[in-house]
Amino acid sequence: MREYNVVVKNRPGLLRVALLYPSEYRVALSSLSYQTLYYTVNMDERFAAERVVEDWAPLSIESGLHLSRFHYIMVSLHYELDYAGMVRILHEARIPLWRQSRGEGDPIVIVGGPPATSNPAPILDLVDAVVVGEAEPVMPRLLDALASWGSRKSVLEALADVPGVYVPGVSEEPATRQYAANLDEAFHPVAQIQSEEVEPVWGRSLLVETGRGCTRGCRFCMEGHIMLPRRERSFGVLEKIIREGLSVNRLGKVAFYDLAFADHRSSRELLELVVEELGAEVSVPSLRADALTEEHVYLIARGGQRTLTVAPETPYHNLCVAINKVVSEDMMLSIASTASEAGFKAIKLYYIVGLPCEPPEVAEAVAGQVLKVAAAARGLRVRVSANPFMPKPHTPLQWAPLPSPAEARARLRRLSRLLSRAGVEVEYYDPRLAQLQTVLSRGGPELGRVIASWALGGGGLGAWRRALRRHGMSVEKYVGGLAVEGELPWEKVVRIGVPREALRRGYELYMAAACRA
Repeated sequence: MREYNVVVKNRPGLLRVALLYPSEYRVALSSLSYQTLYYTVNMDERFAAERVVEDWAPLSIESGLHLSRFHYIMVSLHYELDYAGMVRILHEARIPLWRQSRGEGDPIVIVGGPPATSNPAPILDLVDAVVVGEAEPVMPRLLDALASWGSRKSVLEALADVPGVYVPGVSEEPATRQYAANLDEAFHPVAQIQSEEVEPVWGRSLLVETGRGCTRGCRFCMEGHIMLPRRERSFGVLEKIIREGLSVNRLGKVAFYDLAFADHRSSRELLELVVEELGAEVSVPSLRADALTEEHVYLIARGGQRTLTVAPETPYHNLCVAINKVVSEDMMLSIASTASEAGFKAIKLYYIVGLPCEPPEVAEAVAGQVLKVAAAARGLRVRVSANPFMPKPHTPLQWAPLPSPAEARARLRRLSRLLSRAGVEVEYYDPRLAQLQTVLSRGGPELGRVIASWALGGGGLGAWRRALRRHGMSVEKYVGGLAVEGELPWEKVVRIGVPREALRRGYELYMAAACRA
């Protein structure tokens, strides 16, 4: 594998850390958090970190070392279906799946990432420790705990004393989410791993995080709640990262990472820097329609991005109010017209189908709005991504029921038929996978055995159904509406910092706005 900016540390006596990314190599290349972890650990002279990805497992990329020969395994989980990949790779490496079966010669398995922060309860029997929250404030003390290498018991007890780390069987209280208060002071890799052979998912580009968290409070959005408060890197710090990063990495493109890029106080200046002064290409994530200006649109188009992505979520005004994201149709039509004038080739629209109290004719309503946007876009290719609603922990809609896969699939297929006649491409997430993801995101430790059987059975939908039958489990308790007064599985393990009463009030406001006659 031909790569550059790789860290190679062969000095004897170092503690070996495997950074496991349970997905493809090309996906790992596009993960800024994974690259940040890689350099953070390797900057510590006590450790040598190497990458293990799905394509190469159970061997590391840097030296070909077998996963079982590392002292520690740090797993980056990005969504709940990553659990299957993690289990398969551990099994393939002949590492005992159950934490209580691991002995002194086995690596200690530590997990982090959004699903681990949100609700690690389903995997507590499969892992040795969980990092709750962001890595920057946790890593110094976590690495100190790992450096005290001794017995498994002593290391786990040291980890349990680190704020933001939950150790099953040792920790007595839920772990409180940690976050970096000042992003200007937080480490951001300038040199990033580049492959000369494999194209990353989002293309070859410098990955730049401009901000973290979001102030908007969309009631369905887990990331927006577990990453509070909103924080931004200053223009001066970002300019330095961009100028040095493009040079060091030999790149001509910048990909901005941010839940709310257009909300950044210097978003326009950043685009001007990259596009007009440095002459580089630019890539930006899905943008909020109510924060997007004409200047943004024209600068992004001049930066070479060919598709403008916005997320109206729903065509119904009362549901827009209910989810706390009001995007008017006039706003969408104006953006589409501007995108056409600016030179974009396509516009992509994201919708959620299956929100509580959504009218049954949602397919017709979405199709009607999309066709109006297509007309305003004057010849641009229009694409639609319509995904089933999934209630997630730590959001006001965490108590809401999930629509049945059959119902969601019927609405999504109807939408696809309606729009395909007009030449609009529609893609949608399989409602059966949405149900699986919801079960994993809202479940407790009792799901550990199911997860193991599912993963070792192949990790697909058929394997999931077989695993449920084998362990006598039903999905019904996880996909129906949850009791607002009842204790939730994740509340026993993590404290995120968003008051339960605030979430409950948000749920009540949603129901009042969405379900009124």
